[in-house]
Order: sequence, then structure tokens, then C-alpha cells
Amino acid sequence: MKNDHLSFIYIYKKAIDEVDQQKEELWKIFEKPKTTQTRKIKTIRELHKLTITSTLLLKDLPFVTNLTKYYNKDF
Repeated sequence: MKNDHLSFIYIYKKAIDEVDQQKEELWKIFEKPKTTQTRKIKTIRELHKLTITSTLLLKDLPFVTNLTKYYNKDF
């Protein structure tokens, strides 16, 4: 990992992107015709958890971008 503040922002953005990708995969499972009702309920639960995670990540984004101003660039 690079030792600059932009790498920290990149890692945070990657986390957001990974959550979005997981949500897309879960929607694919949910939309399959052969998916059972039980499986759909479990999928919706996981989607809900990921939505909460996304919201928390986005809520903290201003804090993260401000925090990177204080990142020690000399290391």
C-alpha cells in the first residue's frame, strides 16, 4: 500500500464498491426463478444488512476525507 492519503481514500472507496457488488450478486440470486421462498427471505435479510453498511460507509465519508488531511505524508 502506498503511504499517502489518496491510498486511504482508495481503500475506503473499494469497500463501498465491494458492498455494492455483493448487493448486485444477491439480487441475481433473488431474481432467479428457481430460488426458494426461504432462500429469498435470507437474501433479503442480507441485502438489508448491506444497505445499512452502505449507509454507514457513506455517512462516514466526510469524516474520512477530512481525516486524510492529517495523514502523515512523510512516511
